[in-house]
Amino acid sequence: MENHKAAQPYAKAIFDLAHERKQLDRIHDDFEALARLVHSTPELEEFLTDPVFDVKKQLTVLADLFKSRVHPLTFTALSFLTERRKIRYLPQIAYEMGKLYAEKNEILKVHVRSAVKMREDQLDKLCAKLKKHFKKNIRALSEADPSLLGGFKVQAGDLIYDLSAHSQLECFRQQVLSA
Repeated sequence: MENHKAAQPYAKAIFDLAHERKQLDRIHDDFEALARLVHSTPELEEFLTDPVFDVKKQLTVLADLFKSRVHPLTFTALSFLTERRKIRYLPQIAYEMGKLYAEKNEILKVHVRSAVKMREDQLDKLCAKLKKHFKKNIRALSEADPSLLGGFKVQAGDLIYDLSAHSQLECFRQQVLSA
């Protein structure tokens, strides 16, 4: 939690600057991709978070890796964060920027777990219903969870809609017991 609090002002500043320069989509995408890369590359994560590494060395490596691959504003932000020794918060900054981006664009991220992977048309229908219900654009992450046996669960923020076979059978059991 503390890391997210430290990341919030940096995320807000980068977000506002990107918005002001009409580069918000690109900068958001860059930070999202960078966060995924850091999470999937332990060596890079260690390099960015270990205070033993010299700032100049970090700047040189970041320039070699990213300067030609990200928007100049993204690279300027990375350099700024590195010089201030805040680059270790990159994943949290990306997360906080993602929240700001979703809020601005009225996007609700949902996590759908189903007994078997949903087909694209099924997911599209579910997203259309969720969009109508929440009055927001839906960005869904779908995954198979064989432990559900049947049906699906949708998590939208703090809400969980459990339409799994287990949940339906449990509801039926409660009705039979109370009758």
